Amino acid sequence: MATSRHITHAPRIFASRAALLLVAMLAGAPSYGKPPAATKVVHRIPVTAAEAQRRGVYDIMKLYMDGICIKEVPFFIALHRCFSVDTRIERGKTLVLTKRTILELRDRAVALHRMRELAESDIDKIDSLVLYKKRENRYNRYLCNFEVFVTPGKCRIPKTGAGVIAPQKVFGSIFYSRKADKMVVYIHCGGVKLELPRYAKAMSLGILDDLDVGFAELEMVDRQWVARLLYMKKVGGVRTGWSFNATECNKIRPHTE
Repeated sequence: MATSRHITHAPRIFASRAALLLVAMLAGAPSYGKPPAATKVVHRIPVTAAEAQRRGVYDIMKLYMDGICIKEVPFFIALHRCFSVDTRIERGKTLVLTKRTILELRDRAVALHRMRELAESDIDKIDSLVLYKKRENRYNRYLCNFEVFVTPGKCRIPKTGAGVIAPQKVFGSIFYSRKADKMVVYIHCGGVKLELPRYAKAMSLGILDDLDVGFAELEMVDRQWVARLLYMKKVGGVRTGWSFNATECNKIRPHTE
């Protein structure tokens, strides 16, 4: 689950363009003495659960877990904070977290922090998570690209009655600045949609439930975390979407900005 404000030390927090780059090969036999095209090599580095633990992933989770009701959020915030500023990414490498690594981290988090909600979450639908930086983002410390491959279908948003329907591959970029107290996930692909409960559809007269989500935000407002899922397409010239209290996970409500 790609925006917000606040991810700091103790009670202030948040979360991931993980990206899987394919090796590009230009095929075809050379003709008239023309040399064959060069093959682009992508340096993919697998990340282990042990490496994540050495980087303090569970300590970071602990900072967020009491203030955010959706426990997958502190889980992925911790992964992002551990690896988005990795010097290997800045040098053009691609970091890959496989399903096995993600589930090992999940099980350890459940045991260590009693994050039992994770054991019943949709994390097991993730096949792989990839973090990297596009060339133009290499010197932007606050921006990281991602791709995540999942089992297509619905992921629940706890206690709201809503869900997010995702395609097999979701990709985009994550901007995070502690100085700006802001975290934004930009989704660069179509097909990420909200499935809204009946009460929410009634609030919007049913006109806002079938658009692609383009932005996800998490922001601290009056000591409460507020999450927003905003549509890619503007309606009536304004950005629309939905928001909910991510500290208590109360009802999801229409949002306009």
